[in-house]
Amino acid sequence: MQNVDVPNPWQKTPLIYSDALSARLDADVYLKLEHIHPGYSFKQRSVGLLAREEVKKHGHTMHLVIASGGNAALAAAHAAQQLGVPCTVFIPIPSYKASIAEVLERFGAKANGVGETYAEAQAQAEEYVANHPNAVLVHPYDDPLLWQGASTLLDEIAEQLPEHRNPPNAIVCCVGGGSLINGIMIGCERQKWNDTRIVAVETVGSDTLYHTTLASEDPSYKPREGVSLVKEKETGITKAHCVPTSRATSLGASYTASGAARRVLEKRAIDKNLVTVVDVPDELAMAGCLRLADDHKTLVELAAGSTLSVAYEPSLFNKVFPPIANPTKGWPSRRTLVFIVCGGFKISVKDLASYQEHLASCAGTPLDVWVDGENLKVETLAL
Repeated sequence: MQNVDVPNPWQKTPLIYSDALSARLDADVYLKLEHIHPGYSFKQRSVGLLAREEVKKHGHTMHLVIASGGNAALAAAHAAQQLGVPCTVFIPIPSYKASIAEVLERFGAKANGVGETYAEAQAQAEEYVANHPNAVLVHPYDDPLLWQGASTLLDEIAEQLPEHRNPPNAIVCCVGGGSLINGIMIGCERQKWNDTRIVAVETVGSDTLYHTTLASEDPSYKPREGVSLVKEKETGITKAHCVPTSRATSLGASYTASGAARRVLEKRAIDKNLVTVVDVPDELAMAGCLRLADDHKTLVELAAGSTLSVAYEPSLFNKVFPPIANPTKGWPSRRTLVFIVCGGFKISVKDLASYQEHLASCAGTPLDVWVDGENLKVETLAL
């Protein structure tokens, strides 16, 4: 066992006050800009912490290995570069793009396109680790060290918020495999922000936490087509599984980590208002990306756009945050809201143009949004 002193392979990110959203929502709105990490997402924290701890244990002979075609791969490659260790990435062939391979190689990682599915890429990664004694396999989202890494953004938010706006009334984030929301909940517990609400947003087609939550709370719940339910013996959680179909591919986990689902259900058992689960169509995420580009002149991917849809779609915002008639628990009537802008690699100017074109083609078509099991019809996107 080694005890190597190594630096954190992530950086502190800005928490900015959004004048545009604050005026629109009659609230104090802050954006935590995780997309500006060199690795392009919050996973710089989660994968970075895990990589750092493995280097502490094994020294610089360690070899980081991951199966991923997205932000986790970028985070692993950048962390390995910062820590001075090699990194090998196995990417499912359908996800293998020259753009991501180029960045991975720039970070010093070796990128391999293998298999047609994530499971096949994962199997190749596991075989590689089995045949290389110094190799360490990193899961993209299902590991307690990843959750601890993600929780560091809460420590920063606690430092960055003005004292009179601390703690916030709510934190809004997207959910893929669950490492981000689990880190947020862990961080809230550490900061003793026991009354801060968490709003968990997913896109239809990558919405396993939404269906896991409702199915675990109501045995008669029927999920959408394409979602299967399996009750875990170890946890008692009714876990939803699906083949991801959303265009927000960074949210494309086939299930939510049990640790994240358990923590969500425990908080909702205390008070359902502590965690609100939201399921939006891709179109709302597209609109969120476009509106942020207009307001803040920055590009973010659809995963972050889904988070921002809560701010930019008035009917959804009012459903999630009804007007405060009688403030309780010492909360002021004007809310403080923090939106986690999680990532910004899977986006381009060309993508924004295609979103604009797609939204124009479906103008006037009612869209289904779901909030804690209740359906909301969005007639016209606020663009």
